[in-house]
Amino acid sequence: MTYPRSITESLELIKTLGTITGTDKMAHEWYERAERAIHKTREMTSTITARPSVIYLIWRKPYMTINKDTYIHDLISFCGGLNLYAENQNRYPEISIDDIESSQPDIIVLPSEPFPFKKKHADEINRCKDIPAVRNNRVYLADGELFSWYGVRMIPGLPYVQRILFENLSAK
Repeated sequence: MTYPRSITESLELIKTLGTITGTDKMAHEWYERAERAIHKTREMTSTITARPSVIYLIWRKPYMTINKDTYIHDLISFCGGLNLYAENQNRYPEISIDDIESSQPDIIVLPSEPFPFKKKHADEINRCKDIPAVRNNRVYLADGELFSWYGVRMIPGLPYVQRILFENLSAK
């Protein structure tokens, strides 16, 4: 597995890369740290009763998001979010601002990569006052690496995503 699409696959990749590169001991240490981060995340999300709906944009012109066949989806889902385009047949569906508005997301994430979203892009979306994420000030510029870089990056990524999904959750 060199292109994991889940947290579980990402965790296994740490061990696999350690074996391939002859760094088993170091990989084992990272694996254990990642396991602890996963366990802590699972504990923190176990009591959550309402999962916020999320649109995670990866591109602009056209807007594109993600379906369930991505690591980003699994990370959002594992951290307690509900990906509104999870069941779309396209892995990276093209959507319009009207689609975003009709989806009524609780949260919109604008990552730093692959498209480098900036404040001006958030301002465009924030003009659509009928979107719950806009009304509730939940359109976020986010570190794309912490959402999409798997392997050991999940260690800081898990609490980071939880903080975005649940602002009042003390995930450190």
